[in-house]
Amino acid sequence: MGATYTPNDAITYATPFVKGIPITAVQSAACDFIQSYIWRYPVPWRWAMKALTPIALVNGTQDYTIADSDYMQLVRARITRTDTTPNQNNDNLTLVHFLAPDIQSNIDPMAVTSCSHVPTTAAPLKLRLTRSVGVSAGTTYQINGEYKFAPTKIVSGNMATVLAFQDHYFDIFCDGLLWRLYQLADDSRAGTMTVRNDGTIAYSGQMGVFINGLMAAAQAEDWGAGDTMYPEQPLGMSSSTYNIGILGF
Repeated sequence: MGATYTPNDAITYATPFVKGIPITAVQSAACDFIQSYIWRYPVPWRWAMKALTPIALVNGTQDYTIADSDYMQLVRARITRTDTTPNQNNDNLTLVHFLAPDIQSNIDPMAVTSCSHVPTTAAPLKLRLTRSVGVSAGTTYQINGEYKFAPTKIVSGNMATVLAFQDHYFDIFCDGLLWRLYQLADDSRAGTMTVRNDGTIAYSGQMGVFINGLMAAAQAEDWGAGDTMYPEQPLGMSSSTYNIGILGF
């Protein structure tokens, strides 16, 4: 199934449910909020993934600049040796929250086991490997991987632009938009989020319908036998997102 629906289609669907209240001033922002909510959910949606621009390893270097301007979260990374035929890849690196600077001694690039973001808010964003690497003359290595890219913001000027995700996700987008419009209308059907004593979160009303659909879609993305294909926490994802009870209720 392809992608054909636009934010305008979602507005057309949701407007009758809120009895035609004025929404023109907020409709693009409401659509963008829901797109962002879906996008940042801790799943590497297939439609939100791109290949990382390869980053060449440099002898004695531990930190490397990410060239992709739409980069949001790293999902997988590996070291590839490119001076051989065929190329050689090590196992996917473990994505960790923090690695300390370590350039006292170099390690073989294929012995790198983990990477993290360099802990800074200054641009450009960088990846840090386990330790600085030793790249001998005549050998070439690079960091390859996949990342979740940032969505294009929905504004009034692109409400007729086709959404990035496929049509079978459109009902979830509409459910989320309807939740936001119910909030705008002070409609009790919007529902609420409640934190239980044990720290789990419960959702009610239209908010619950939206979150339940989102969770079902996330589970469908990870179908198949054996281990999952993506890390439990992609690099860049807040751990607080995972404080969800069984089925989100």
